[in-house]
Amino acid sequence: QAQGLNADQAAGALRFAVSVGPDVLVEAAKLRALRLCWARVMEASGAAPENRGAHIHAFTSRRMLTRYDSWTNILRITSAAFAAGVGGADDITTLPFTDALGVATPFARRIARNTQHVLLEESHLGHVIDPAGGAWFVEELTHQLAQTGWAKMQAIEAQGGIEAALNSGAIQKDIAETRAARAKAFATRKETITGVTDFPLLGAKQPEIAAPRAAPLPPLSGLTPIRWAEPFEALRDKAEAIDPRPAIFFANLGALTEFSPRSNFARNLFGVGGVGAIEPETEYVSANALIAAYKQSGAKVAILCGTDARYGEDMATVAEALRDAGCRHIILAGEPRGTDLIQQFVWNGCDALEALRALHTALGIVP
Repeated sequence: QAQGLNADQAAGALRFAVSVGPDVLVEAAKLRALRLCWARVMEASGAAPENRGAHIHAFTSRRMLTRYDSWTNILRITSAAFAAGVGGADDITTLPFTDALGVATPFARRIARNTQHVLLEESHLGHVIDPAGGAWFVEELTHQLAQTGWAKMQAIEAQGGIEAALNSGAIQKDIAETRAARAKAFATRKETITGVTDFPLLGAKQPEIAAPRAAPLPPLSGLTPIRWAEPFEALRDKAEAIDPRPAIFFANLGALTEFSPRSNFARNLFGVGGVGAIEPETEYVSANALIAAYKQSGAKVAILCGTDARYGEDMATVAEALRDAGCRHIILAGEPRGTDLIQQFVWNGCDALEALRALHTALGIVP
C-alpha cells in the first residue's frame, strides 16, 4: 500500500520460502495449510480469486542433516523433496547431503540434482495437482495446522505485528519452548536421528567435501539456526579424537537370550557417544571367567547386562568382584535400583545426553 500497489499487484510479487523436513505427511499438510491461510488473507485484502494462490519455494531442511552417517541424509532429503512436491510447492531446492560437513563436491551436488530428476521423471510428482487431496489424515491435519496457524497470526497481530513481536521476544520465547521440548524428545530418544541417536556406525569413513564451510552469519533477531544432531555429534567428536577408541567391557549375566536385549540397547547407546563395546555378545560360564575377561580387556568401565531375575541373583556378587578387580565405574543396564555398588544406570527413556556425558567423565574423555 505504501508503494501504491493494490492486493492483486502485490500478489504477483510475493513468494514464500519454507523449510521442509523428512516427515512426508506432516510437511505436505504444512504447505497445504499455508495455501489455505494465504488464500484467506488475500480474500480479506480484496484480491481476485485467481490472485490468491501462494507461490511457495520449498527448501530441504538444514536442521535435519547430520555430519555422522551423512549418506543417510540422501534419504532425508529425498523424503523432504517428495513432501514438498506432494504439498504443492512451486519450486524446490534440494541441499547436498554433505551440507552439514562443508562445501559440497560436484558428486554431492549431482546427487542433489538427480534426486529431483528421479522424483519428477520416475515418481511423476508433477503429474497430479494435489496427490494428498482426499486423504483423511492429510486433510484433517491440514485444517488443524491452518486453524492453529491462523490463531498464531492473530496473536502476533494483537501484539502489534511481526516486528513488535520480534522486538518483545515473544516469538523467540515460543520457538525456544518448542525447541526445548523437541530437544528433550531427541535426548530421551522418543524421536530418533538414524546414524546419530540410533544405529551409530563407529569408524565409518566420512564423505568428501570441497572445503570447510565459512563461519555462519550472526543470528537474526536472536533466532539461531540449529541442527538436531549437534549435541550428540559434539560428544561423539570427543571420543572419535582418541586413539584407541574408548570402550566399555560388557559383563553379561546368563545366556545370550537373557542379556542380549539390554546388551544391544547399551551398545547402541554408547556408540551414540563414540564409545565402543568389548565382548557385548559373550556368554560367561562363571563369574570367575567374567572377571578374568574383564582384567584381560584393560577397560576402566564395565556394564552389567541381564534380566531383572539375574540381577537379583548375581548383580551384587559380580559388581563386588568387578570393583575388587579395579573397575572404577560400574553401569547397570536397567532402571535405577537401590544399591551402592552401581555408579550409573541406563535404560530405555533415560536422558541419553546426560548418560553419555557421565560416561565420558568416567572414561576420562575431556568434557
